[in-house]
Amino acid sequence: MALALGTTSDGTEVKLWYLPGEAEQAISGTAYLTPSMDFFEQTYGPYAFGDVVGSVSVRWGQGRFGGMEHHPFWHVASEAIGSPEIHAHEAAHGWFGNGVRIACWEDFVLSEGTASYLAARALSPQGINLWPDYECRLQRVCGDERINTVARPAGCNAIELRDHPLWSDVPYMKGAFFLKQVAELVGADTLDDSLSSFYRERFGTAARMENLVEHLRSAFPSESLRIDAIANGWLYQRACPSVPDQGCR
Repeated sequence: MALALGTTSDGTEVKLWYLPGEAEQAISGTAYLTPSMDFFEQTYGPYAFGDVVGSVSVRWGQGRFGGMEHHPFWHVASEAIGSPEIHAHEAAHGWFGNGVRIACWEDFVLSEGTASYLAARALSPQGINLWPDYECRLQRVCGDERINTVARPAGCNAIELRDHPLWSDVPYMKGAFFLKQVAELVGADTLDDSLSSFYRERFGTAARMENLVEHLRSAFPSESLRIDAIANGWLYQRACPSVPDQGCR
């Protein structure tokens, strides 16, 4: 079943395709999708994969909570169809992950960590704060020796992602908190401007995570040493620089 959700300021039509019995959850989960797409377009740059986009519900089986960034019609697991975060995250890949691709599997954090951060940015003006949930996810990552790993391993395509510890929540959360800490250093709006210029310069190409870090260092030369330290802590070390101390289920 198809549903038109709205149109962005740039004229991009946003739609939803859902399965029988999912209407209530699907409509609830995508209530913020059109404003999120509008935020991405106005903040980071024009959407480049067509003028009709949307979330497509798929049944991947029990426990498969998440999505897949097949732009312009990204997939969302039926179990996650009610999650505004998943819809916004998959939409954000139009800018990072698809718009700017990763050069190597080791750069997975450039796609997933940035999309996680962008989803939080887009949903915040709409009254949805993803960071408490992100803090719990980070707490689980940092507190489990079986899961925790380096967010940006050395090398280029020396790993098979699905058989590597990187295939986890690590790049999503460590990457998001790397950008969050940079935003706290330089200002969230200023960081948005730098992410926008990186996207516009690199659209249609494959990039390394180091390219983004260097771009940030160049954009904020007076803070370059601190940005290096933030990147080293979140991206290149196994231990987490900080771990939220809160009760998480």
